[in-house]
Amino acid sequence: MDKNIINLKNKISEDNNDINENNPIKIIKDILNQVEEITNGTVLAKMNRYSKNIKEMSSVFNIEVIDWGDVQRKLGDVGDSGKITYELYITSSILEKYKYRFAFIEFELSGYPVEYVIDDDIANEIKIDDHAMIKDGKDLKKFIYAVINSDKMADVVRKLYKFSE
Repeated sequence: MDKNIINLKNKISEDNNDINENNPIKIIKDILNQVEEITNGTVLAKMNRYSKNIKEMSSVFNIEVIDWGDVQRKLGDVGDSGKITYELYITSSILEKYKYRFAFIEFELSGYPVEYVIDDDIANEIKIDDHAMIKDGKDLKKFIYAVINSDKMADVVRKLYKFSE
């Protein structure tokens, strides 16, 4: 094997811990999994890939698309193919077809910034914009915890939990 490839392999291995700790998917799933633990598996908080991106859904949410900066215009726009969109929702192990979708998030392979669109009621309650950017893992954790701990989410989780008793 070429030694240059071996060096790349070592660099990939060295950086994995930092990548994993700051990975938006890991951060969000770790927090969402706590809902299932608290409700003994009755209420599930999920994060799944979504087929449309936030830009395509902007008319549905009545939002302005955030300008990601001037870099792509200077380098040559390659479209949104690098963005990954997820829906975040609450469901129940008993009511398989029920889904309370509370947010969409979207980011590029680099991870940050993370763009979000969130339910208006939750945004108003926790006093944040319903559509904005999150710059890093620390702010992403604050955002997800604030959403999960909102009264609106507590109400949905409580109702699903009671229904399942």
